Amino acid sequence: MDIVKAFSESKLEIIVDLIQVIGIENTIKLVEQCGGTQMHIPMANRVFKSERDALIYADFKTGYTFRALSIKYNLAAATIREIVNVERKHSHDISSKETSIMESKMEVISDLRQVIGIKSTIDLVEVLGNSQIYIPQMNTVIRKEREQSIYKDFDSGVSYKEIAKKYSVSEMSVRALIKKRKKRE
Repeated sequence: MDIVKAFSESKLEIIVDLIQVIGIENTIKLVEQCGGTQMHIPMANRVFKSERDALIYADFKTGYTFRALSIKYNLAAATIREIVNVERKHSHDISSKETSIMESKMEVISDLRQVIGIKSTIDLVEVLGNSQIYIPQMNTVIRKEREQSIYKDFDSGVSYKEIAKKYSVSEMSVRALIKKRKKRE
């Protein structure tokens, strides 16, 4: 059974979206590690807040006014003042999104970083940020591909028992699947 083929042919909307955002290999990793779970992807501006604040401070140091920064970053002038004051105290270089991901204390970001890597976590947050997603279980994604493989094995003379063992399903499930196909034919 070809897992990559099963994923690439999947009609599940979330799988299609994840493949487009983080690639097929990382989608497979995510399903293997987190399948069957609900996951809230935080908003990008929450995850990358430190980067945004550093950019605001860098712009301030180059001569932007509080009002101009307020317009540029779509924040209240009072918020800009507060950010500038905090950044003055910390006075650090502009951090990158990678640094934001590496230093994030959010459990979901830490989990994603470990499973799919920093770049894919950034991509996921930027595209699917502020959304609740359900990561389907592997069996759901590969069901059609597995069924085709079972049919092929059965047609080539492999016993119900051997098929059940090969695909880690019950013999009764294999029999039911073959029976269902015979009814369709």
